[in-house]
Amino acid sequence: MGWNSWNRFGCNIDENLIKSMADALVSTGLRDAGYRYVNIGDCWMASTRDAQGRLQPRPTRFAGGI
Repeated sequence: MGWNSWNRFGCNIDENLIKSMADALVSTGLRDAGYRYVNIGDCWMASTRDAQGRLQPRPTRFAGGI
């Protein structure tokens, strides 16, 4: 099972929020109940791709990368 950021936050996400939601899955016992994935629904990617054509994270929201 997993948790998806879009259902609660839409585009109002950043690195700190996603990390805190992952920590909450652990601290509330949801990880032990079978939740294994934190899915970032949308709005995480930059508007341009890297030189190899790969999506890259939006640096203002995910300075540490994905």
